[in-house]
Amino acid sequence: MAQLAGGSLSYYARLEQDLSRGASPEVLDALARALLLDDHEREHLDRLADAARHTPRLRRPRPEKLSEETRDLLRALDGVPALALGRRTDILAWNPPGHALLAGHLDFLGPSDPA
Repeated sequence: MAQLAGGSLSYYARLEQDLSRGASPEVLDALARALLLDDHEREHLDRLADAARHTPRLRRPRPEKLSEETRDLLRALDGVPALALGRRTDILAWNPPGHALLAGHLDFLGPSDPA
């Protein structure tokens, strides 16, 4: 398809994978010619391209931070192994028994300092 439209294979692959947001009218013309699109199909292609330009990209979530209340809870659970997990089950903090039980080989202050 890229060759028929006279474009580069890498650019066409990025368009197909929705990694390129701004196909120019010239690129759309070349694709429409290569695909032998009629007027109705070309209008549809233009609407798709316009919608893609105006669709907001998803933002990466902010790094998680422990609240002071959660830090206080970890401190209060003295003698009981405890971990604080993030939304992706990554370890954000631990108390000393939790560290000793599950991660004694890692630096105690690794994820964050619960003390």
